[in-house]
Amino acid sequence: MKSISVINPRTPASGLLLLILALMFLSFGLSRFYWDNKAREVIKDFEVQAIDISNLITRELVSNTHSAEDALLGLSHAPLLHDGVNASNDPGISTVIAIDRLKENWLSFMEVSPAYLQLRYLDNKGIEKFRIDAPEKGEPQWQGSDQLQDKSLKEYFTKAHSNKGKLYTSPIDLNVERGVVQTPYTPTSRLSISPTGLEGVVVLNIRLQPFFDRVAELQERFPLYIANQEGYLLAPKALAWGEQVDVDKPRLSD
Repeated sequence: MKSISVINPRTPASGLLLLILALMFLSFGLSRFYWDNKAREVIKDFEVQAIDISNLITRELVSNTHSAEDALLGLSHAPLLHDGVNASNDPGISTVIAIDRLKENWLSFMEVSPAYLQLRYLDNKGIEKFRIDAPEKGEPQWQGSDQLQDKSLKEYFTKAHSNKGKLYTSPIDLNVERGVVQTPYTPTSRLSISPTGLEGVVVLNIRLQPFFDRVAELQERFPLYIANQEGYLLAPKALAWGEQVDVDKPRLSD
C-alpha cells in the first residue's frame, strides 16, 4: 500500500504555504484598501467638479440678471420714456418729437446691448405701447402699431403692475409671439417694473442663448442637467423645453 504524504504544519513546506496564503490575503486587503481610497478620491473629485460647475453657471446667470436689473432701472426712470408716454396721450407735434427721441434712445441702447432680446413699454391695461425687437442677426427694430400685442395676462405684466416700483423676474422659458413659441427656440427671462410716475410696465427680455451655449460646452465634459421649479428640463438640449413644446419629455422628478 502506498503511503500518502501529508504536509506537516511544522515542516518548511507548510510554513511556506501559510506564508503565501498570508501574503495573498494581505495583497487582497491592500488592493481593496487602495481601490476603495481611489474610488473615494474619484467620487470626491467628481463632487468638487460638480460644485464648481454649478457655482460657475449660477454666477453667470446671476451676473446676467443683475446687469439687466441695472439697465431696466435706468431705462424705466429715464425722462425720455416718461416724456414719450405722456406725449403719446396728447396728440400733436410734441408727441412726434417726444416719441422720436425715445425711439432713438432705445435703438441706441439695444444696438450696444446684445444681451437683450426685447425692450417694451406696456400701458396700464397690458397693451404694448412701445417695443423694440433685437434679432440675433441684424439691427434692432422699432415695431409699428400693427405689431404691438396684448400682454395683459402675462405674469411679467400682472406681477409688476400690482407691485409698484418692485422688480419682477420671470422664470426662464422660450420666447412666445402671438401665442406661438418662437422658432428657432429663443430662451429668455423677462424683467419688469412699474416705475413711479407711470401707470404702465417696462419690460426687458434677456437673451439667454449664449448662456445655454456655455452650458452645452460644459456638458461635453460633465453630465449637467438644469431644470425649472416644476422639474422640466432646460438642459441638455435634447431633453429641454418639455413644458412648452413636448410634454412627453422627461422631468427631473420622473
